[in-house]
Amino acid sequence: MLILRLIFQSIDENMFNWFKQELPHIKHNILSAIPYVTINQTLEALGLELELFMHKFAQDFIDGEILNPYFKPSEELCRCIVTFLDTEPSKILAIGNSEKSDIKPAKAVGMKTVMVYGKSELADVSLLDVYQVPKIFRI
Repeated sequence: MLILRLIFQSIDENMFNWFKQELPHIKHNILSAIPYVTINQTLEALGLELELFMHKFAQDFIDGEILNPYFKPSEELCRCIVTFLDTEPSKILAIGNSEKSDIKPAKAVGMKTVMVYGKSELADVSLLDVYQVPKIFRI
């Protein structure tokens, strides 16, 4: 399972390829420090189908229905995600661009981590950009 921080900011053909062709077999989830309604608006503006994401963990709600009592960054939020997804933390890949708010809390609960757009000694893998993520699934 993949937890992807909402880091896309504009429409990009590579993004469509990334989700639809490179990683169609991955169950995508999204975690963002923005409100649930804004996640949906952003995904729609980017041209990404809402159905690509199994769950959306927002600052206010999980999937628009369940009140989210935890705020990013927090280990509690990551534990909540593990419980909600009903899986082992090591089966979740958290991708983010901030060591403090993305990588550290995910690692603390046992998730695998990828740092994009930066270098992290804490992350399992550091990549130059998010478009390199599919490469780690080919290893």
